Amino acid sequence: MSSLRAIWRLTAACWLFAALALSLPLVRLAGGPLRAHRFFLGWIGAMHRLLNLKVERIGALPDEPSILMGNHPSYLDIFLCYDRRPTAIVAAREFKWFPFIGWAAQAIGTVWVQRKCPESRKRIVPCILDALRAQRSAFVFPEGRTTDGVLPNTVRLGMFKAAAEAGVPVTYVGIRYGNRKAAYFHDLKGGFVPHLLRHLWSLLCEPQIDVSLRYSRPQRLTCPERGMRRFENFVRWHLRRDVPLQPAHAVYRG
Repeated sequence: MSSLRAIWRLTAACWLFAALALSLPLVRLAGGPLRAHRFFLGWIGAMHRLLNLKVERIGALPDEPSILMGNHPSYLDIFLCYDRRPTAIVAAREFKWFPFIGWAAQAIGTVWVQRKCPESRKRIVPCILDALRAQRSAFVFPEGRTTDGVLPNTVRLGMFKAAAEAGVPVTYVGIRYGNRKAAYFHDLKGGFVPHLLRHLWSLLCEPQIDVSLRYSRPQRLTCPERGMRRFENFVRWHLRRDVPLQPAHAVYRG
């Protein structure tokens, strides 16, 4: 039964990714960025229903364009990193030419970064700031890669420094999956693609995946190092299994 479920979901997901890649540029051309974003949100909803992804939200999305910074426990995070307004998503360049997934990511205007190249990470900063000036938000993963879902990985300072220097608002996002199978970690040294495909197949077999998103209050950073530590603490708090969930403002005041 689980294999049949996975085959059905894989087939439908390929169609949905292809539909997004082909349709979104036309929708943007005909109706503008806001209509394209509504189309994208409808596509996200369809993916949530297909994967039976049950999302609990604690706190609220920001009211103004912001840099949303989230931990990165799973590749399912791509279905969670969006805002009320059009959002520039930063993703690893290795996925740019992946069939279906890469095509769809290019259609939504993903900002590509080479994770191991410091110069590439610096070049994405103007793209993110341009997005905010155009009344878009941006979603970044300061860890730069997926983790085991238990604790955040090493966080890079660069985006915190850029946000502090530009004086733009930042919102922290804690992502916690109810099923530990959703988390993915690989050393990227060899056998990554077959290992990733086996992992994705196992997720397609799951009857339901629960995820909890917690949003901090928007804030403007004055000290990058302090902002980075607050992000780490915010995520660590949310990943604790033995603490009752509370409104975000009761947890973190930034």
